[in-house]
Amino acid sequence: MVTPISFAPALESLFDGLIPDRYHFSMNSKSYRLHRIVTLVMLALLFGLKSFAAPPSELLRDAYVNLALAKHDYEGHRVKAMKRVEEAGKILGFAFRGSEKGREHQGESDAQLHEARHLLEQARTQMEEKDRLRIATKLDDAIKEIDVALKTK
Repeated sequence: MVTPISFAPALESLFDGLIPDRYHFSMNSKSYRLHRIVTLVMLALLFGLKSFAAPPSELLRDAYVNLALAKHDYEGHRVKAMKRVEEAGKILGFAFRGSEKGREHQGESDAQLHEARHLLEQARTQMEEKDRLRIATKLDDAIKEIDVALKTK
């Protein structure tokens, strides 16, 4: 088992040489060592969080749910966006269900669409290239429909 104490020397060796020597003497030895360890741990956590992000299929499902729960129809653009997301899911091998409308006010409904748009953009960027090439036009069309929907009330 790796303890934080046994892990510290390895972290310090990674940090050596990254900071010019003139900064090594601005803090006492213990506080500088602690500062280096904390900085490296924070960087590791920051870059490690990406691996815990939701997979693109989950982002597409969440976007679909947000679109499905939005109260207003937005002159049919909400439904068109849902259909594009359904088509993208079908290409990737999973299906969506549900078209019920929520009961929120216009502002809340707009927020649902904004969230769906954000999730679709996030899914598009996180997808593997082969999948992105297959469904990019569907996601782009869904995003365009959401943009048009948000301009209509």
